[in-house]
Amino acid sequence: MHQLAKCFSCQKRKTSKTLLVAAGALAVTAGAWWACSQFHKTVDGNEITANILGTFNLLLHEIFIGNEAAAVSIIQQHPEVVRACRSFDKVTAAAVAAQHGQAEVLQALLQLGADVDAISAAGYSLLCFAASAGHARCAELLLHAGARVQPLAGSSGHSALHLAAFNGHAHVVRVFVRQAGCNLRVGQQSNRGQSALMLAAAQGHLSCVRELLLAGGSCQQKDTAGYTALHHAVTSGDQQVLVAVMAASAPPACCPAAAAPSVLALAAARGDVESFICLVHGGWSVLGRTRSPLTAYAPQWCTPLHVAAATGHSSLLHALSATADDIAAGNDPGINFISAVNENSGYRQVLDAQGWSPAAVAASTGARSTLRELVLQDSDALKFKGLSGETLVHIASRSEAGVAVLADLHAYGCPFDQVDFQGCTPLHYAHLANCEEAIAVLVLLGSKPGCK
Repeated sequence: MHQLAKCFSCQKRKTSKTLLVAAGALAVTAGAWWACSQFHKTVDGNEITANILGTFNLLLHEIFIGNEAAAVSIIQQHPEVVRACRSFDKVTAAAVAAQHGQAEVLQALLQLGADVDAISAAGYSLLCFAASAGHARCAELLLHAGARVQPLAGSSGHSALHLAAFNGHAHVVRVFVRQAGCNLRVGQQSNRGQSALMLAAAQGHLSCVRELLLAGGSCQQKDTAGYTALHHAVTSGDQQVLVAVMAASAPPACCPAAAAPSVLALAAARGDVESFICLVHGGWSVLGRTRSPLTAYAPQWCTPLHVAAATGHSSLLHALSATADDIAAGNDPGINFISAVNENSGYRQVLDAQGWSPAAVAASTGARSTLRELVLQDSDALKFKGLSGETLVHIASRSEAGVAVLADLHAYGCPFDQVDFQGCTPLHYAHLANCEEAIAVLVLLGSKPGCK
């Protein structure tokens, strides 16, 4: 009886093991079938057989490892692989060859009728693959075969020229620009309005910028955010790129602020002293109206000086003082446009749309270093009074950020009991703003409560 039970148990384990092996084999078969199905493609109504798929996979492998001779041999022996592609991304062997710079393989495929304008599932053409990876020889072959420098089919709308410029492949850009018969539009814009010149400038690719400028790339074009190539050059932080683009751009005439911040305001927000001073010397006005690129300080319009004051970049204001004589003498075109400049107050007292000077903006945002620099350059900055009669102490009292400068204003000798045109003291402003920290500091520094 015991032997019978033992035998039954062994038989059960063998059956279970057999079932597991069978299940495993079934899983492997299913996996293999799925893997093959990823390369299954119907071309002209004819299904590609498993043999062709195996050859196609072998061809891709040889391209991946850089064995051009073997890849070319496979193509010559099996020309049917030219039309095969991976079903999950629709990438052909020609696309893989272009991406990996396999010019001989690509040429062999093109000679056997590979579709030169085949598009992958992501919207990339063969030329896009070559341009993005920086393979100029492959790009030349494709252009000679009639490939079009077309936008992507996807959501970005980038062309092969955009991709080459973005990735800094100047030699590919040169091929596109100089290739005879290339249906190229240098100023073609993506879905976000960006040209190849904008992308190259933003990434700091000087060689690409120069090639595109020589080819007629426009510095006047704007993207959907209102930025020009010069804006993008400022964001790159590359001085050589900035100088190159600036030389091809003209300083704008002083006019009401556009939808986008000015290039000077953008440089000020970044604290980019070199770019800021370079633009000032190039004729861009520190007093011209602009939108603010900041979220913490966003009046209807302001000047780049206000933006510099709000960001706390005192080094920028310090460097700017070297050009103060030119600005004060009226050489800055903005001095004749900003009506808010008081005749005897100097350019540092220019007002923004809400009637605030740069010092008032610094007090509001708690930018102690820029407030200190403004006071050192012009002590009259402390005498500021706004449209409602508010002083710097009033402004600093109504925000948590401004609390940081209250002690500095006290040290500069600013009175803490002055009233605005409504008779309100700084302490009243702090109460209205429910700023408990400001209330505590004001009481400590001797401010009187309430209104007159």
